[in-house]
Amino acid sequence: MNRHAFSTVIMATIVAGSLLLAPQITFAANIGLDRSIAGNTAANIRRAHPAPVNIDLSNYIDTENSKLHYEDESLSLDVIPVFDYISLVQPNGRSAHVSDYDNALYMYGQNHNILSIGGAAAKFQNKTNETMVIDINSSSISVGSFKGKIMLPGTQFVAEQTSNYAPLVIPPNGSAQAIFFRSDYFLAQPGMLASWTHPVDTIFFGENVMGNGEWALNVNGKYIMPTFDARLSKDKMSSFIKTK
Repeated sequence: MNRHAFSTVIMATIVAGSLLLAPQITFAANIGLDRSIAGNTAANIRRAHPAPVNIDLSNYIDTENSKLHYEDESLSLDVIPVFDYISLVQPNGRSAHVSDYDNALYMYGQNHNILSIGGAAAKFQNKTNETMVIDINSSSISVGSFKGKIMLPGTQFVAEQTSNYAPLVIPPNGSAQAIFFRSDYFLAQPGMLASWTHPVDTIFFGENVMGNGEWALNVNGKYIMPTFDARLSKDKMSSFIKTK
């Protein structure tokens, strides 16, 4: 089985807002990517909002130096990080200061579109002849600096810490897919541009974006504790790198 041959569902969070009127700003040592790498979400890069917009960069993972597979006698699990970009803006809509993000990856646009990580797509394969149940509510993930409760797509941000989910049920010898988002969103700014975002975990070539923590997945009442490693390849992304 190709461990990475499954698609990442793209869940785009779009918040209405006017275009920034601020001029282009030089990004010092930051590494810029042409926004065409964002594919169908590229048109949203010019929006003035801090809410993350998720993009699929699975084709640019350095698979040889990443660890995206877990397997034991009862199940196998493949993961792919879900990246996003966050437009750094102040409450007045002007571009925010970005000196703290030197050498981080960003995408060209009228805003400061810093790449970050919002979660992971997961594919489970039940290797047994019995039904497998994964309790989402008592499980946790590690992505970037975040370690904690799983948030599923469609959850209201105000309920991210109190939400309860139905278990993920996998039939005998069957498979299931899910997207697990981080659950540390906060209200970024008030007023007409109000939106929710998460802390920025800057992305660098060759560094593990999944963080240093373990996942804790409650499978049939017992925990498995896998760790994952995902790194973006500079070689695979070279055609998108832009310099000023």
